Amino acid sequence: MSEGRAEIERMPTGVPNLDAILGGGIPLYSVNLICGAPGSGKTVLTHQVLFKNATDERKALYITTLSEPTIKVVRYQQQFSYFDPEAVGRRVFLADIGEELRAHGLEGAMRRILDLVREHRPALVAIDSFKAIHDLAPSPQDHRRFVYELAVRMAGWRCTTLLVGEYAREQIAKEPEFAVADGVIWLEQVSSPEGPRRFVEVVKMRGTSFLPGRHSLRITSDGIEVYPRVPPLKEPEGEEEELVRTGLDEVDEILGGGLPRGGCILVSGEAGTGKTILSLQFLWNGAVRFGERGLMFLYEEPLDQVLRMAGNFGWDFTRLEREGLCRIIPESVVDLDIDRHIFEVGRFLSETGAKRVVFDSISALLHPFSDRPGLIFEKLAQMVRMVKAHGATALFVSRVPSGERGLSRFGAEESLCDGIIVLRIREEGHKRRRTFEVYKLRTSAHVMGEHRMIIGPQGIEVLYALRTEE
Repeated sequence: MSEGRAEIERMPTGVPNLDAILGGGIPLYSVNLICGAPGSGKTVLTHQVLFKNATDERKALYITTLSEPTIKVVRYQQQFSYFDPEAVGRRVFLADIGEELRAHGLEGAMRRILDLVREHRPALVAIDSFKAIHDLAPSPQDHRRFVYELAVRMAGWRCTTLLVGEYAREQIAKEPEFAVADGVIWLEQVSSPEGPRRFVEVVKMRGTSFLPGRHSLRITSDGIEVYPRVPPLKEPEGEEEELVRTGLDEVDEILGGGLPRGGCILVSGEAGTGKTILSLQFLWNGAVRFGERGLMFLYEEPLDQVLRMAGNFGWDFTRLEREGLCRIIPESVVDLDIDRHIFEVGRFLSETGAKRVVFDSISALLHPFSDRPGLIFEKLAQMVRMVKAHGATALFVSRVPSGERGLSRFGAEESLCDGIIVLRIREEGHKRRRTFEVYKLRTSAHVMGEHRMIIGPQGIEVLYALRTEE
């Protein structure tokens, strides 16, 4: 008879989505470093964890050294919703050991820390800044002994410990606290073309299968919010061969019955070719004819303009939203946090149960990253995976610049999407006519070639008259 592995008990951080990155939270009784440059969010994260976890039975202790005075820390932390003034002095205790550290060095600091732990019996202890203790150590050997003794003492008191410091990346391989610590959480703020951005990375967490890489971080009035770089996703549901009908009979016939369930389809064309109208018709038919909820994310056109356009064809999306059948969500791409947005897309898909989703346009959404093709591929791949994991079928609208012969703006769309629908305007003498073509559709015996398309009072109509043989 084999014994099962013991599960490591964990403490939730209280930070949205951070526990998913950590593999469930911070292991109890562990020693963890929270590192980063000034302004990266270390103190906010630390206080958020303290206040979210402090109870009458499990108290928290925050110790300052030679960084900011306790009264100044409290003044700034009061702006956040997690800060509870009633908890201070009852569940969350604040202390300053700067005087002992200056007067008596490491020995005095250790003595004072242990006195505070004996006095308050906390379950959670934070020392900010631990880097100050490092800088005042007489020698590397003295600092190593201090770090080791503190870790042993905290474990003996059954405390979960957070050591906060302004460390540099190159110190990870050299300083003893990184070897002794069970976990290392790294925060940073970087400049980017779209403005300053903050990130969090779990560099180390013993006994934990954490989510690697840098994850987007925001500081709001509620504290820190984290948006995983690779969102935790469930497995897709439903039959692989199920087809989703567009509701345009000729289009469904050209498609070989419809679009694949869970498929991501690129709808490509120049401005004015009918991409948004086709997308709206796909959502309208899904809701009205087939009872499937829909979502549409707008990155270019104003919401009222799109609603008026839909109303011209008799499609009342305001009514659909009231009935919970479809939502159109405008998003400004100015200062848009792409990681946060991808996570929000997943949240909307989960909350609404939508099975049809439109992104109009993906070229506008990803335009800020035009000079970073690797990042475009990564973020689009995450969006595709998100859609598939929810069993939804998506149209990714791509506006191709006039006169260009490509199928997409960036190229990544063509390889990541399961199908490509191309809308064109052809010049024939003095006349212009619209065409519809299924350029690519995986796992489908679709009809190849261009078909005439018109935009009439009922929306788009494709005239499926001539079949093009391969």
